[in-house]
Amino acid sequence: FGFCIAYRVSTTNPSKLGQAKPIYNLAPKFYLKRNIFNRISTFDMNLFGGYKASKLKPQLKMAVTRFQIAANKKSALSKQQIREIATLLAEKPNPKEEKARIKAESLIRDDNTVEAYEILQLTCDLLAERINLITHSRECPPDLVSSVSTLIWASTMVDIPELIEVRKQFRCKYGKQFDEDAIMNVGGVINERVAAKLSVQPPSAYLVQTYLEKIADEHQVKWTPKVPLTAESMADPTAAPI
Repeated sequence: FGFCIAYRVSTTNPSKLGQAKPIYNLAPKFYLKRNIFNRISTFDMNLFGGYKASKLKPQLKMAVTRFQIAANKKSALSKQQIREIATLLAEKPNPKEEKARIKAESLIRDDNTVEAYEILQLTCDLLAERINLITHSRECPPDLVSSVSTLIWASTMVDIPELIEVRKQFRCKYGKQFDEDAIMNVGGVINERVAAKLSVQPPSAYLVQTYLEKIADEHQVKWTPKVPLTAESMADPTAAPI
């Protein structure tokens, strides 16, 4: 920084014309152009803080708690969905089978999500315990590549806010390329069970029918499907309502 000197001249008193009083102002020699910052995303701006183990470990621990709360909530909703499906299948004279199938798809998705949460919860626990290894390793330890990449990938798939900060910390630590490879699952490093459980693909018609049959049996509902599944249609998603 350099000093710029400006002079203030009083014009109200003619006798003091020419008597200038210096005013000292600090003025920077170099200026950052605003348009440079406009090109930087909010996500990248957060990287300027750098990796901090003191930030990463608490976020991992909080994520464990958040996963448990979310899993309990979904499990409670699943019990309610099961009762609703049983009621639909028990309706006389015509069971509301198509509506029951749609609800069964939602139930299957929630069950899959809870299973994925359990794996991700254990992953967060593991990385929290290995925080010293992560901190003192310039590159991601080979035995943790899958775990770290899975959490980065999952941060875009589940509604767990702590994973966003976890992803930022790992991006600071291992770089942009590591982050992008994890998101794209380059090399198939993502935990296969987590990827399968969080898949956006709908469940097969066979799995949906298996759920319906199990629910009907548990609630002592006499129900048989209107249209039996063929061998060709078992692997396909449930057909749209007619």
